[in-house]
This record gives sequence, structure tokens and C-alpha cells, in this order.
Amino acid sequence: MTADRASLGPAAPDEVAALAATVDGAPADGLVEDWRFFALRVDLPSGRVTSLRLLGELDRQVWITSDVLAVDDGAGLVRTRSGSTYGLGSPGQGEAPQSHLLHLRRAARAWGWA
Repeated sequence: MTADRASLGPAAPDEVAALAATVDGAPADGLVEDWRFFALRVDLPSGRVTSLRLLGELDRQVWITSDVLAVDDGAGLVRTRSGSTYGLGSPGQGEAPQSHLLHLRRAARAWGWA
């Protein structure tokens, strides 16, 4: 099945809210700083499919996660498809830095999104 239309951009608040859930445990995989959620949205004849990723800095390096499955705002944690649990440090303000956007672009190509 092929996509009729796809887009990649900042996640909308309702897309993030749809993933609200309790995430148990400590952020065993690190604390992500200057973070933002990005969404890949693919419109198929059967409906829209959306994949959210967390983009930010982990150990002072630009990092992007696998699909985010759960967001626990109260605990400041996210769980990803790969089974990782990340802590949410300080959120990014405004537009993402160029280094983050370039990393997102490389990742999108590697995942076959672009």
C-alpha cells in the first residue's frame, strides 16, 4: 500500500495527548534536554497513520527516539517502541535548532520517510 500524502513536522498537542499513559520506572536510558515531539503523518486510503518521535539532546548529543508509545507528563517520562524509557528534561523553546533539524532529516531518510 502506498501513501497518498505524507508530512513530517512538529507534533500537535492533541497528538501528544493521545499518548498519555503511566510510564513506570526510572529514565533508564537517559534524560532528554531541549526536546520536542515530531510527527510523521501518512494519509492512506484506510485513514491517517501517525508516528511520534522525541527529538532533543541526550548526553549533549542530538538524539531521536523510535516511535513514542506513551507520554507520562506527571512523571516526566516517555516509553518508546524499542522499550526505552527516557526522562524529559527542559523542553525546547521555539523552533528546533538547525542541528536537530538536520539530524531529523538524516533519520527520516534512514527510515525511508524521505
